[in-house]
Order: sequence, then structure tokens, then C-alpha cells
Amino acid sequence: MGVTTDLMAGTVSGMVASLAGQPLDTIRVRVQSRGHIYTSTWDTLTKTMRANGVRGFFRGTVPPLLGMGPKNAIGFGAHGAALRFLEGASSTRPTVELKRNAAMRNIALSGCVAGLAQCAVVVPCDRIKCQLQVQTQGGVFTPGAVAACVRALVRHDGVAVGLLRGWWPTVWRQTLSAPVYFGSYELLKRAANGGTGSSGPLATMMCGGVAGVSAYASTYPFDIIKRYAHAAP
Repeated sequence: MGVTTDLMAGTVSGMVASLAGQPLDTIRVRVQSRGHIYTSTWDTLTKTMRANGVRGFFRGTVPPLLGMGPKNAIGFGAHGAALRFLEGASSTRPTVELKRNAAMRNIALSGCVAGLAQCAVVVPCDRIKCQLQVQTQGGVFTPGAVAACVRALVRHDGVAVGLLRGWWPTVWRQTLSAPVYFGSYELLKRAANGGTGSSGPLATMMCGGVAGVSAYASTYPFDIIKRYAHAAP
């Protein structure tokens, strides 16, 4: 796979993952940023279900669907391009083959580049998403809700603060978690397959899951700060 394939794969996988994880993400955002209202995961689940039903867990779905695809596309694309640069490989060399033989330090450094590049999409999309998720009134899929939220944020604080609040916590989270994700993912694949890095779908899913949890746990404090900033009025 080349850079174009990296971008396409990142877009599709990002949109699917975003939609599948939206209910849990809504619970997480409400617990982290509205602790005075939601005291626990179970409390958040029951209050959301009582107030809005199942649809309540999908509040703020549109921004992730629009942003998570480009975010992952930029991430995989930037990582592949940075890795090719650090490894001195041509742009036509398949990414899978390149990662099998790349130095782990280059994979991790490329992860930093990917994480930083993603911030241009992550910050405004998460800001809008969190604003919609912490709302307790209104429909989940109200026509124009996203546009109305953007207008309100820009009108109240301008573009820089209204849409980019939480920039630095996001930068720290992205640039620290991305190398953990890409590095541990490739390390696990190599360990599971005798150093070849070649694996089947099940092994790839398992490695991706462990890498994702490791990356998330390693920067959790920054994630809490980021959510507070994004959910602030």
C-alpha cells in the first residue's frame, strides 16, 4: 500500500470506529466534564437513557463522522510519509513492507509527526462534538445543530478561542499517544509473527486493540484536561 491507500484506509476505518464508539464516548465526555451532574458511568447511562433514550448516546455524532475520517487519513498518511522520509524509502514502496523492516525509533518518531498533524482536525471537531454532547436539551439530530453550534462559538469567543480552545492539551495528548500507538502496534505484530510483522485479520485486530488502549492510558490526564476545555461554555 502507498500513501493514497493509507489515506483511504484511514478515512474508512476512522468513520466506522467513530460511529461504533460514539455511545461510550458520550458517557466519557459527560463524566469527565460534568462531574457535578453525572457521578459515575452507570449514573450517566441511566440519566441519559431516561432523558433522551438510545438517541441521547448519539448526540454530537456528526462532527466525529466528518472529522474522524480526515483525522485518521491525515494520521496514517503523515505517518507513512514521515516513515518513508526517515527510512529513505521511495513513495511507491508499499507501506506494509516498509513497516516490517523499519527501525522502531523511526516508527515512533513518525507517530509524533502524525499526532501533531492530526491536531488541525481533532481540536475543532472535538470542541464542537463535546459542546453537543454535554447539552441536555434539544434533539439529537436537529437540522443545523452543528452549524448553529459553530456560529454560537465563533460569535461568543471568535475562531481562535471558540473553535480552538484546548489546543495545547490536545497537542500534548496527540504527540505523546501517537508514537505509543504506532510503536506498540508494530512491536506487537512483530512479536506475534516471529519478527515479520505479517499477520492475519484477528491478530491485527488484537494488536490494534492493545495498542489503542496503551496509547489512551498513557495520556489519560491530558485527555481529561482536553475534555474540560472542549466542554467549557
